[in-house]
This record gives sequence, structure tokens and C-alpha cells, in this order.
Amino acid sequence: MSNKNLQNIPKIPKVDTLILMKKVCKYIDGELLANIARPPIKAYIKWTENFDMTDVEYHCYFQHIYRLTKCTKLQHFQFKLLHRITATNKLLFKMKLKTSDKCSFCKTHVESILHLFVECTIIKQFWNEMERWVGELTGIRVNFSPKSILFGNPEGLCILDLISLIGKQYIFACKVTDCHPRLTIMKAKIKDHYNREQIIAIHGQSMPRFEAKWSILELDN
Repeated sequence: MSNKNLQNIPKIPKVDTLILMKKVCKYIDGELLANIARPPIKAYIKWTENFDMTDVEYHCYFQHIYRLTKCTKLQHFQFKLLHRITATNKLLFKMKLKTSDKCSFCKTHVESILHLFVECTIIKQFWNEMERWVGELTGIRVNFSPKSILFGNPEGLCILDLISLIGKQYIFACKVTDCHPRLTIMKAKIKDHYNREQIIAIHGQSMPRFEAKWSILELDN
């Protein structure tokens, strides 16, 4: 193992110190995850070609993932997207796993992360429909901008970022199954996530937090 790799290994306290800790495994897992989840410099530099952001802001996007949801599938999906390792046709073609790098929806442009989730004309129409629906439901003006779709807005409404995250996962699922995203199915996916979070909140006695998060959508009506 090189000295460089050794430097990346988190320092764990001595055994006698660990013995005195009540939650040793949780501590070690936290140290390891903190090291693994360190924002990648190459990905950050690549993102700055399209978006104006500081490294501090980029780091906040990683932390924001775990505020949005406890669903590990959604967390993992966004984690990969921030790292720019989402399996787009551009990446798969480069890896010689696809015969074309063109978009799964429009079949015209190269399917980059940016194109797949925000630039494709078919996907733009999907987000426009989402804006109208959420706007009618909440009574507020909703704007799913490219930056908010991809990264979220830690200073905005958490529920809107969760919706866009569910939407991105749904878009990717449509890409894999070769079908176009539909608003009716998206609504059902949001409702399903709402129901699962409600069950977790009931069992965890955290209904006030759940209601504060979801009340703006009024999905029970």
C-alpha cells in the first residue's frame, strides 16, 4: 500500500480508548463513512464547468442528501450523481458497454448527466408538468431549475428537493426500461414515498416532523 493510500485511512483511537466508548461500532462506521463520503475534487471541477458553485456549497449538497430522506436507494442514487458516476449512455459507451452514446429519450443528443436529467426536450416537458402540478397543489410558484434538479437547494423547501430526487430516479428508471416518464406514475411514486415515510414516522413517534415536511402537498386530501 502506498503512502498516499495510507494517508487516506482514518485514524482510529487506541484500543483502551475504544473500550470506554458506549457505541464503538457507530463511531468507527461514522469515521469510515466521513472519509469515504469526502467530496471528489475531479467531479467538483467538472460540475463547475456548467454551474457556478463553491467547494463549500458542493460539500453541502452531500450533507443535504441525508436531510431529504432515509431511503437508502434514493441516497445512493444522489450520491452517485454528485460523484458523476451515474450510468448514462455517454459513460457506458465510453466503457464499451453501449453501442451508442445518444439519449435514451430524444435519440439525438449525447446522453450526459446534464442532458438526461434537465436538457432533453422530453425531460423538460416532464419537469414543466411537475411544476404546474406542484404549483396547483401548494399554491406557490415552483421552479425546477437545472441546478435545483441536480443538486437541490439546502436553503429552500426540503420537500421540493425530495420531489426532484424522486423524479430523477424515476427518469433513470424510464431510461433503463425504455419508456417516457409520465406525470400520473410520478404522482403515484410520490404518494408511495409519502406513505412509507408516514409509517416510519408513526413507529418512530416523529409525526410532527413528518407533518411539517409534507403538509404543503396535502396528499391526504
